Amino acid sequence: MNSADIYFNEGQTFQLQDVQFKIIHTPGHTPGSCCLVSENTSQIFTGDTLFSDTIGNYSFPGGSFKDMSDSIHFLEKQNQYYQFVIYPGHSGTELYNVAILKALDVLEW
Repeated sequence: MNSADIYFNEGQTFQLQDVQFKIIHTPGHTPGSCCLVSENTSQIFTGDTLFSDTIGNYSFPGGSFKDMSDSIHFLEKQNQYYQFVIYPGHSGTELYNVAILKALDVLEW
């Protein structure tokens, strides 16, 4: 297994050109999954945690439905981001609040 070049902690920030990102740890897809929040551009890069119409796959080694569910419920509580645009690892963009509602529907199945 490959190791990461850089490790981040929950809440840590980093700068990429003129955009600052904050790390939100969202395990489920993998134990180290995270979302990158840019408050100054109102964007969230959700990777394989939250898609525009569903949740990410949690069947990979180390993945966990419980962790994915906990991460989605944690994201639901981050209401300061509700008007942000999400950029998932796959599929199209969506408003954060709409994507959260769709993800919660998937978890209810």
